[in-house]
Amino acid sequence: MATIKDVAEAAGVSRATVSRVLNGHPWVSEKTRQLVLEAVKRTNYHPNNLARSLRLKTPRSIGVLVSNPYGSAYEDVFFVRVALGIGREAETRGYTMTFATLSSPEDAPEMVQAKTVGGLVLAGITNNDSPPQFVSKTFPTVIIGKHYPKLQRPRVLVDNKTALKRATRYLIQTGHERIAIVIGPRRLYAFADRLAGYREALLEAGYPYSEDLVVELPRFTVHTGFEAYRILLAMPQKPTAALICDSAMSSGALQARALFPSGLELVTYGDPETLGIAAPLAVTTLRLSANEIGAAAARLLIDAIEGQDPPKEVSIVPEIHVVS
Repeated sequence: MATIKDVAEAAGVSRATVSRVLNGHPWVSEKTRQLVLEAVKRTNYHPNNLARSLRLKTPRSIGVLVSNPYGSAYEDVFFVRVALGIGREAETRGYTMTFATLSSPEDAPEMVQAKTVGGLVLAGITNNDSPPQFVSKTFPTVIIGKHYPKLQRPRVLVDNKTALKRATRYLIQTGHERIAIVIGPRRLYAFADRLAGYREALLEAGYPYSEDLVVELPRFTVHTGFEAYRILLAMPQKPTAALICDSAMSSGALQARALFPSGLELVTYGDPETLGIAAPLAVTTLRLSANEIGAAAARLLIDAIEGQDPPKEVSIVPEIHVVS
């Protein structure tokens, strides 16, 4: 049985373009539309998933739920940019996006209660292993991150452990011996993985791991990043380098460094576009594209909604960008 991928290859266009043509999207040229329709005939493709969607009146909209028990999800610039990435990709497939915050796993958002979305992307920070009660077994859902491990749904994972191992090795290779790390609560999967990568890199290189060089803060914001930098400078035995393991905290640490210059080398984490006014400062960064994460999640979810068989997991490894 032909798939939308077969049609795209036969027409010489992307799957997103095929989807736009089949969904009657207006932003497609007549020439491209004819190419796709001819390819549909040649491949004998039958878009049963689309017909079923129209028959059952499945909404051509996806919902994005962002949770952050440590502060407002709207204040987390990184996840706001993830949502933008989801929205851009959804638009190319003929879908709209609805954004909301999840304050409690027991409270079903209005978009779910009113059935105005055909699927959900669950993103953000949570220390709750149990999935939200309103997510049914048949409702298309994609998860960004390792939370809700009992929920067997497609996921977009960031390989934090590998990324921090690479960053720590880089600092060791450049001659640093006292390397500190700044994290949020280690009970959260993301920070636990980053700490594990840092620890493994040190031990593999024959360096001792010391909790004295771990700055663990209860919240991960620009403000706590600013304070973390001051904590690093106040250590009795000052580190020569530090890994700042969060985008918002990285921004705060860079702002503090601008006010209190020192010889402390920083490796920041996250999307460079979320580092704000401190971004122009020369700094080595573990680059993680929020847009790439969002686009990957949108593709997984829309494929699931349209009856295709998306991969169970997409893994993204932040790349280290060195500024000399």
